[in-house]
Amino acid sequence: MIEELHGKISPSGSNLTDRLEDKLTGDFFGTLRYLPFEVGLKPILLATLLQEDHSSAAKDFLQLLDQVKGYEYDFNFWVRSEYGEIDATLETEKLFIGLEMKYRSGLSSDDEVDNSLLELEEREQSINQLSRYSEYLKTVAEGKEKFLLFVAPVSKGVIVVENVHSRNLIHKPITLGLLSWETIYEVLEKMDCSHMEPYQKFIISDLTDLLIKKGFQTFNGFTGLEEYQITDQGYIFSGEEELISWPMATVKGDLIYGFR
Repeated sequence: MIEELHGKISPSGSNLTDRLEDKLTGDFFGTLRYLPFEVGLKPILLATLLQEDHSSAAKDFLQLLDQVKGYEYDFNFWVRSEYGEIDATLETEKLFIGLEMKYRSGLSSDDEVDNSLLELEEREQSINQLSRYSEYLKTVAEGKEKFLLFVAPVSKGVIVVENVHSRNLIHKPITLGLLSWETIYEVLEKMDCSHMEPYQKFIISDLTDLLIKKGFQTFNGFTGLEEYQITDQGYIFSGEEELISWPMATVKGDLIYGFR
């Protein structure tokens, strides 16, 4: 619904596919907004892996999230500026977060700029999508702590974030973080729902099922193999699910994989 209201789905639905990341963004985070912050968004955001340049960034992030209760935040989708259109922003009294989501696609723009060895005043401007969005964050919410989170499959997100970080493309004082869809799934799957209202349980269950449908269910080990000895020979995986998500790769059914 959110993506349709923002014009991300054509009136005829001609661009609506199961690979459309705007639909995943709207369906998932649009639904999360119906939950109190401490029930939905907070535990997910706490799983963000922040870059290490700012020693106090993680502590500040945790403290700022702890201060938010109920619905004391603004969540906006597809915010346009001269720097592009970032997928979502979350703003509280003291915190401003920009979120860029990816599903199947990579960054929309990049270049060869590398500022890793340059002083602040010598930095070269980059068209890298995350670099531009970090520049946008500098222009808004004066006086608030600001974070740019890249939400993507882990196999894609780790590479992108490490590359952007190593090239020093994020504008100071913005802190860059990675939040993988697989990690989000793990947070939801392990969430204690016993204290929740019935409608909250339904929302968490539906969001968990959505991420499973999108292929973000993480592999938690084989079961029932105690009597078997695993060697370095090839093994064929087959099952009802087409894919299994590993930390850095996708395992497809009916192919042979060797243990090393």
